[in-house]
Amino acid sequence: MRGFKITFRGKDYYMACTSGSTGILVSNKENVMRLVCDAMDMEGNYLQWMTEDLHADDEIIISYEDFDESLLTSPLREKLVNDEASEKRFMLSIYQQQKEQLIEQGY
Repeated sequence: MRGFKITFRGKDYYMACTSGSTGILVSNKENVMRLVCDAMDMEGNYLQWMTEDLHADDEIIISYEDFDESLLTSPLREKLVNDEASEKRFMLSIYQQQKEQLIEQGY
């Protein structure tokens, strides 16, 4: 299986989605830096592996690798977004969150 391995605070996280997209986002909201790792597959499943506040001197190592599926980290959160109306609402909420973050950062 191909996916991302993230090493954060001494722990390895293995994240992959067989058909869809995987996201690694660092945001700054209300002066709090946060690391979010999630995915959305083609069947409408939303997966979230990590959401962590960042601290000074935190080190994040990201690599794209082939790894055994048994190493895949269990998601902290899963949500099925399988109907068109729910998917549009969900995508709009993600868009709004990212838009707010970019505006706050001056973009």
